[in-house]
Amino acid sequence: MGRNYLSISSSFNYNICIEEQIRLIKEAGFKYFSLGSNLEYFDYTKKSERDKILPLLKSNNIRIDTIHGMSLHQDQNLDFLKSTIKAAKELNAETIVIHVSSFNFKKEEYAKNLSALMEVLDPFVKLINREKINIALENVFPYYETDLLLEFYSKIKSEYIGFCYDSSHDQIDGPRNYDLLDKMSDNLIAVHLSDRIKPFTDHVIPGEGFIDFDIIIEKLAKSSFRGPYLFEVMMTHSKFKDTQEFLKELKTEGDLFLNKLEIQRQKVKINKMKRP
Repeated sequence: MGRNYLSISSSFNYNICIEEQIRLIKEAGFKYFSLGSNLEYFDYTKKSERDKILPLLKSNNIRIDTIHGMSLHQDQNLDFLKSTIKAAKELNAETIVIHVSSFNFKKEEYAKNLSALMEVLDPFVKLINREKINIALENVFPYYETDLLLEFYSKIKSEYIGFCYDSSHDQIDGPRNYDLLDKMSDNLIAVHLSDRIKPFTDHVIPGEGFIDFDIIIEKLAKSSFRGPYLFEVMMTHSKFKDTQEFLKELKTEGDLFLNKLEIQRQKVKINKMKRP
């Protein structure tokens, strides 16, 4: 998988057909593309749909880096995950991103939800170890929902299962600290980046909201994760309403992000060399 590349999700504008999306992101300079979880838009579990985009991806020199799958709590028999794995392998995507629970739930449901996850833990891990495909468990609501994710992950023994850090999810009710990224840093296998303006107004281009990406860069620079970095943004709440202008602005901000990240990595490297 490419190092230090930018990716963009199909969720950026579901009003544009996927064939046109591929053309537009190629023109904007992106090399990686992620498939969102909206199966009404594009059902990646259907071979006919995959066959439709494979030649377009090849001719435009675009690779799929991640596919967003179904939440584990909705897939107790792992049937959908098996279909997603098949799709990922055909589309040459190395990583599937999933939630382990509903996005938010009542605190008193924590024990019940953990118990349900523990029932699927063993078959889940065996499936992933057998298939040898990366699974990134994504943070959701930043309270006991994410605590549940961390506790469930602590039970897992697999080199193929790690975390996906989502900045907009982490900063719900923010600005908040960024300690979660420290907890995930050593086991990151996917990153979703977007800004947040206010409650229910998120997944916008960095710079449109309040998230401090310099702090995120400082923390990512210490991680072994090298990308692609998925900008999981949407035009819905962005001030950029023209698609090409939106993509141009995103690519500019994305390149700036990568440049800052590389500078910070060099600082981390120099500081390590200075230690006795």
